[in-house]
Amino acid sequence: MSTHGDHVELRIGDTERTEAERLLGEHLRVGRLTAEEFGERANVAVSARTRRELSMLFEDLPAPHPTFELPAPLQYQPLTEQVAMPIGMAPMRSPSTDNAHTVAKVLAVLVGIPVAGLTLLAGGGFTLAIVDRLPPSLAMLTAAAIGVLVLAGIVAGVQRFKPK
Repeated sequence: MSTHGDHVELRIGDTERTEAERLLGEHLRVGRLTAEEFGERANVAVSARTRRELSMLFEDLPAPHPTFELPAPLQYQPLTEQVAMPIGMAPMRSPSTDNAHTVAKVLAVLVGIPVAGLTLLAGGGFTLAIVDRLPPSLAMLTAAAIGVLVLAGIVAGVQRFKPK
C-alpha cells in the first residue's frame, strides 16, 4: 500500500475525496481542527484533483492521513478461447461477400472477354467506335472502364479456368 507522499501527481476520484473528508471529520471530532478550519479543508478536499492537493490538507496533522492504493497493473493474458463477435460487427468475410465476389467475376468474364475479343477482331475499331462518339471527358472514363472490364475479364477467366 502506498502512503500519501507517493505518486503525488496522480489524479484522484470521489473515493479519495470522501475518505479525506471523513478523516478531516475525525480530526475535528478530537479537537485538532476548529469548525472553520474543517470547513475550509473540506471545501479544498471536495475540489481536489491530485493526491498532492489532498496530502497538503494533512501536513500539519498526525495520523490518520489518506492512503492511496495503486490499482493493480493490467496483466496481458493471451486469448485461450474463441470469443463471440460483438453485436453489430461483421466478420471479415461472409458468404454474402463471397457471393458478391463470384457475381463480379462472372460479370467480368461475361462482359470483359467478349469486349476483348471484339476489340482484337476489329483491330481496336470496336472500342474506338464507341469512344469516338462521346465527349472527351466521358470518352476517357469509358475507355478506362472498358480497359478495366477487359483486364478483369481476362484475370477472372484465367483464375476460373486454371487447373487446381
